[in-house]
Amino acid sequence: MTYDEIEKLAEIKRRKKITGRKCAQQIGVSDPMISYFFNHRESLSLDKQEKLKNFIDDYPEYVLIRMPVKSE
Repeated sequence: MTYDEIEKLAEIKRRKKITGRKCAQQIGVSDPMISYFFNHRESLSLDKQEKLKNFIDDYPEYVLIRMPVKSE
């Protein structure tokens, strides 16, 4: 992955509130390795990068909205 692709993936991960631990457990690496990857200090194998991308893309995103409620 390029620098920009990793940054975009990190932004989606933050927006969806996915922890590094969840990512690490899902793809089978240590927690620090995920941190190093997103800080551009280490790289992951292409297979693990693909698993990580698919996990983050498929993770559900929840949106909270305010709605007026009529009190009775």
